[in-house]
Amino acid sequence: MDRHWHVGYYEDDHDVEAVAFRRLEDGLWDIYFADWLSNQERDELGRVGDADPIFGDIILHTREEDVEQQFTDWVKKVLLPSRR
Repeated sequence: MDRHWHVGYYEDDHDVEAVAFRRLEDGLWDIYFADWLSNQERDELGRVGDADPIFGDIILHTREEDVEQQFTDWVKKVLLPSRR
C-alpha cells in the first residue's frame, strides 16, 4: 500500500468514517470500515474482503480516484437504509 485516505460522511446528523488504502500492485483502492453497530450488522451488509484488526473490514474495492464518492454512495445505499 502506498497511499491512504480518510473518508467520511457527515450529512443529516450522521458521522460515518472509513479509511481507504491504495494497493501498490494494481492501484486498486480498498475501503475499510470498522464502525459496525453489531456483529449481525457486519455480517448482513456483506464484506468484500478480509478484516484488518485496526482498520476493520474491506467493504469496497474501486479503481475510481473519487474514493469519497464511492464511500458516500455505500453509506447512503447500504449502511443507512439498514439502520432505519
